[in-house]
Amino acid sequence: FGAAATARLLESLDSWKQAPESATLKNTDVTIAKAATVAIAKLKHEENVPAMRKQVEAAIVALESNPLSRWAHARVYLAAANAGATRKELFAHEAYLLLKDYVREMAASSNELFPPVVLLALSRCWEADSDLRASCLRRCCVDGVEEMMSVDERTLAAVPIGQALPEPEVVPARPESPDTKVAAQWAELKQNAA
Repeated sequence: FGAAATARLLESLDSWKQAPESATLKNTDVTIAKAATVAIAKLKHEENVPAMRKQVEAAIVALESNPLSRWAHARVYLAAANAGATRKELFAHEAYLLLKDYVREMAASSNELFPPVVLLALSRCWEADSDLRASCLRRCCVDGVEEMMSVDERTLAAVPIGQALPEPEVVPARPESPDTKVAAQWAELKQNAA
């Protein structure tokens, strides 16, 4: 993401140790802060997947609507939601683009610090690199973000530096259904359009 983004991230990491919530809602309009608090609460991880999917969808609608559409950090929460367990199959690329645009814009034009959720979104977008994921998850595992993390993400965050990371669980391939065929076709169309 560049030197400016890296410098801002390091500055942000320092501030999270003192007050993780302050980076998210600092200097935010009261109306936006209240709406953001409600939307963020809906991104909490639940083991009940249908209930979690419904909550995440509601949070996304709120983040894309007024007043949160004007909030500086809405896109990074959208990226974390789109790269989460209930949506990553279809929206991983959109999550990456949201995160990339957010980081570049914040680093270039704002004096605001990144909220801890930026590392959760980053870890979800780069799942293939276990070391990077673990590093991001260890640093963003603070109040407000920890509740958004899946059990696997919390487990990875708890692995001490230098200790071997657990092997990723191999998920057997699901048989193709009309839904998975449509998802594959949609992904192919998006890739061809890019």
